[in-house]
Amino acid sequence: MLVCPTTPPTWGALMEVGYPEFVVTRVALVDGHTSIYVSNGAGHIGVGEDPGIREFARRFLVEAAGRLDELIPTPQCPLPEIGHVRIHVLTADGPYTGDELLPALQDPAHPLHTVAHTGFVLEREINEFVLRSRQADRERAEAQAAGRVDEPEPPPRREIDGQMGLPL
Repeated sequence: MLVCPTTPPTWGALMEVGYPEFVVTRVALVDGHTSIYVSNGAGHIGVGEDPGIREFARRFLVEAAGRLDELIPTPQCPLPEIGHVRIHVLTADGPYTGDELLPALQDPAHPLHTVAHTGFVLEREINEFVLRSRQADRERAEAQAAGRVDEPEPPPRREIDGQMGLPL
C-alpha cells in the first residue's frame, strides 16, 4: 500500500488531458493500482505491480495530495476540455479538482506544475515499461521458436530522473 498522509485522507489521484480526439487519464491509487486509460478504448491497466512504476505512481499521488489547497471540492469528476489538464484528488471527503490550460502548467511557478510534471513522467514511464515488456515477450517467443532455452536479459530499470519539460 502506498502511503499518502493528508487531511482529509487521500486514496487516489487522477490527471486527465483533453486532446481533440480523446482524453488520456492517468490513475494512481493508494493500493498501488496504476493505469492509463484513453477514452478511445486504449490504455495500460494494472501496471502498478512493477516496483519502478509503483514509485512513480507514489510520487504523483503525494504531489497531487499535497496540493489540495489549490483544488476545489467537486461532487463529480468531469472530463477536461480540449487543451486542458484536469487534476482530481480522491479523498475520504470526496474529490477535489483543479483545471488549467496545458501551456500554463509549463510554468514552474504555477502551483500545479509539479503535479502535472509528475503525471506526465508517470505516463512516460508506463509507456516505456510496456514497450520494454513487449520487446522482452517478442525476444522470448523468438528464442522459443528457434529452440533456444536461454532467456534474454530483462530490460534495464531506469532510474528516476530529474526535471523534464511538459509536452505541448
